Amino acid sequence: MKNTILFLILSVIFSACSSFPSVNNTKEIIPHVPVYYEIPVELRDMNKYRDLMKTYSEHLSGLTVFIDPGHGGEDRSNVGGNGSIVEADLNLKVSLYLREFLQTAGAAVVMSRTKDATVSLEQRAKMANESKADIFISVHHNSAVKTGDNWTNYTVTFYHANTGDYEYEPFEHTLAKYIQRDLAYAM
Repeated sequence: MKNTILFLILSVIFSACSSFPSVNNTKEIIPHVPVYYEIPVELRDMNKYRDLMKTYSEHLSGLTVFIDPGHGGEDRSNVGGNGSIVEADLNLKVSLYLREFLQTAGAAVVMSRTKDATVSLEQRAKMANESKADIFISVHHNSAVKTGDNWTNYTVTFYHANTGDYEYEPFEHTLAKYIQRDLAYAM
């Protein structure tokens, strides 16, 4: 990886995610289920979406992002509270959407897996290092600690270095903070 690796784990309660239907027409599908997330206007209006992509392209063009959808293949034991969602599948789905978004904004994207396949931690690290990516994102979804808790929802973003460490990069640390803030808001 160039200079340092930005290591982020995007973490969401996948058991809570399984409780909600598709973002489109949520109220029409299940009128009594409250919606606890907001679809950004930039994703509802094509003109605003184009403007958003133009803005992001200024910052992402020329960058390489390595996306690692956690688990997969033989590693499918992490299942949501009601058993309807497998973390490996959700990680892959989110990662494929993220890849599309980043590529549309001009970034080059390398992924550790694009289908349900076993990829060892050693293979993931080797692929990430060989990609010489500027940013490394590992996508995971965690379930609630309390059995039957389908409503607790939180996000976690990890950055790999502390101030004073030789690999610490202020920009990368700030990026992790903004990702955490915006994920927490969206969730």
